[in-house]
Amino acid sequence: MASYLTLMLDTTEPDIELLLPSYTTQQSNTEITIIANETLAESGHDIYIIDSRGIRTDLTLTYNGNELVGLIDFGSFPMGMATVYARVLDEVHNLSGIVSKSIRVMNSEFMKVSINHEKYGNVDINHEEAYQVD
Repeated sequence: MASYLTLMLDTTEPDIELLLPSYTTQQSNTEITIIANETLAESGHDIYIIDSRGIRTDLTLTYNGNELVGLIDFGSFPMGMATVYARVLDEVHNLSGIVSKSIRVMNSEFMKVSINHEKYGNVDINHEEAYQVD
Protein backbone atom coordinates (compact mmCIF):
# COMPACT_ATOMS: atom_id res chain seq x y z
CA MET A 1 0.00 0.00 0.00
CA ALA A 2 1.42 3.36 -1.09
CA SER A 3 1.47 6.43 1.16
CA TYR A 4 1.18 9.95 -0.10
CA LEU A 5 2.00 13.28 1.40
CA THR A 6 0.61 16.47 -0.02
CA LEU A 7 2.69 19.51 0.84
CA MET A 8 1.14 22.95 0.33
CA LEU A 9 3.55 25.89 0.27
CA ASP A 10 2.61 29.53 0.66
CA THR A 11 4.38 31.31 -2.18
CA THR A 12 1.92 34.20 -2.50
CA GLU A 13 3.30 37.67 -1.93
CA PRO A 14 1.47 39.82 0.61
CA ASP A 15 -0.73 42.63 -0.66
CA ILE A 16 0.09 45.85 1.17
CA GLU A 17 -1.35 49.33 1.44
CA LEU A 18 0.61 52.41 2.50
CA LEU A 19 -1.38 54.91 4.56
CA LEU A 20 -0.12 58.46 5.10
CA PRO A 21 -1.49 61.96 4.58
CA SER A 22 -0.96 63.89 1.37
CA TYR A 23 0.94 66.64 3.21
CA THR A 24 2.80 67.36 6.43
CA THR A 25 4.93 70.12 7.93
CA GLN A 26 8.51 70.19 9.11
CA GLN A 27 7.18 70.78 12.64
CA SER A 28 4.88 67.74 12.69
CA ASN A 29 5.31 64.10 13.53
CA THR A 30 3.41 62.19 10.87
CA GLU A 31 2.02 58.68 11.23
CA ILE A 32 2.82 56.15 8.53
CA THR A 33 1.03 52.80 8.48
CA ILE A 34 1.54 49.76 6.25
CA ILE A 35 -1.33 47.27 6.28
CA ALA A 36 -0.99 43.78 4.79
CA ASN A 37 -3.56 41.09 3.98
CA GLU A 38 -1.59 38.57 6.06
CA THR A 39 0.77 38.38 9.01
CA LEU A 40 4.12 40.05 8.35
CA ALA A 41 7.60 39.02 9.41
CA GLU A 42 8.92 40.89 12.43
CA SER A 43 11.94 42.22 10.53
CA GLY A 44 13.59 42.35 7.11
CA HIS A 45 11.37 45.04 5.59
CA ASP A 46 12.64 47.73 3.21
CA ILE A 47 10.90 51.03 4.02
CA TYR A 48 12.42 54.38 3.10
CA ILE A 49 11.76 57.96 1.99
CA ILE A 50 13.34 59.74 -0.97
CA ASP A 51 13.13 63.47 -0.29
CA SER A 52 12.88 66.36 -2.76
CA ARG A 53 16.69 66.44 -3.08
CA GLY A 54 16.88 62.72 -3.92
CA ILE A 55 18.30 61.70 -0.55
CA ARG A 56 17.22 58.32 0.85
CA THR A 57 16.29 57.96 4.52
CA ASP A 58 15.62 54.44 5.83
CA LEU A 59 12.68 54.00 8.22
CA THR A 60 12.04 51.50 11.00
CA LEU A 61 8.38 50.98 11.87
CA THR A 62 6.83 49.13 14.81
CA TYR A 63 5.66 45.58 14.08
CA ASN A 64 2.04 44.73 14.94
CA GLY A 65 1.01 41.46 13.22
CA ASN A 66 -0.27 42.51 9.81
CA GLU A 67 0.65 46.19 10.32
CA LEU A 68 3.78 48.30 10.57
CA VAL A 69 3.28 51.71 12.19
CA GLY A 70 5.54 54.65 12.94
CA LEU A 71 5.72 58.38 13.60
CA ILE A 72 8.09 60.20 11.27
CA ASP A 73 9.67 63.55 12.20
CA PHE A 74 9.94 65.59 9.00
CA GLY A 75 11.99 68.35 10.69
CA SER A 76 15.18 67.44 8.82
CA PHE A 77 13.51 66.96 5.44
CA PRO A 78 13.60 69.76 2.85
CA MET A 79 10.36 71.32 1.65
CA GLY A 80 8.81 69.77 -1.41
CA MET A 81 7.59 66.34 -2.43
CA ALA A 82 8.94 63.26 -0.71
CA THR A 83 8.06 59.70 -1.65
CA VAL A 84 7.71 56.83 0.81
CA TYR A 85 8.54 53.37 -0.55
CA ALA A 86 7.76 50.05 1.11
CA ARG A 87 8.50 46.40 0.38
CA VAL A 88 7.80 43.91 3.14
CA LEU A 89 8.10 40.21 3.97
CA ASP A 90 5.26 38.04 5.23
CA GLU A 91 5.81 35.52 8.03
CA VAL A 92 7.09 32.86 5.60
CA HIS A 93 9.34 35.43 3.90
CA ASN A 94 7.42 36.01 0.68
CA LEU A 95 8.41 39.45 -0.61
CA SER A 96 5.69 41.95 -1.48
CA GLY A 97 5.69 44.23 -4.48
CA ILE A 98 6.98 47.76 -3.99
CA VAL A 99 4.34 50.33 -3.08
CA SER A 100 4.92 54.07 -2.90
CA LYS A 101 3.06 57.21 -1.97
CA SER A 102 4.06 60.86 -2.13
CA ILE A 103 3.74 63.41 0.65
CA ARG A 104 4.25 67.17 0.41
CA VAL A 105 6.53 68.57 3.12
CA MET A 106 5.70 72.19 3.97
CA ASN A 107 7.71 74.52 6.16
CA SER A 108 5.12 75.71 8.64
CA GLU A 109 2.07 74.71 10.63
CA PHE A 110 0.38 77.73 9.08
CA MET A 111 -0.39 78.31 5.46
CA LYS A 112 -0.64 81.95 4.49
CA VAL A 113 -3.32 82.74 1.97
CA SER A 114 -2.98 86.12 0.38
CA ILE A 115 -5.32 87.65 -2.17
CA ASN A 116 -3.82 90.81 -3.59
CA HIS A 117 -5.83 93.84 -4.55
CA GLU A 118 -7.98 92.85 -7.51
CA LYS A 119 -11.34 93.93 -8.81
CA TYR A 120 -14.12 91.40 -9.20
CA GLY A 121 -16.99 93.31 -10.70
CA ASN A 122 -17.60 96.25 -8.35
CA VAL A 123 -15.83 94.59 -5.38
CA ASP A 124 -12.26 95.42 -4.35
CA ILE A 125 -10.45 92.56 -2.59
CA ASN A 126 -7.36 93.01 -0.48
CA HIS A 127 -7.39 90.28 2.14
CA GLU A 128 -4.82 88.18 3.98
CA GLU A 129 -5.36 85.37 6.51
CA ALA A 130 -3.41 82.54 8.09
CA TYR A 131 -4.99 79.11 8.39
CA GLN A 132 -3.75 76.40 10.69
CA VAL A 133 -3.02 73.12 8.92
CA ASP A 134 -4.46 70.11 10.73
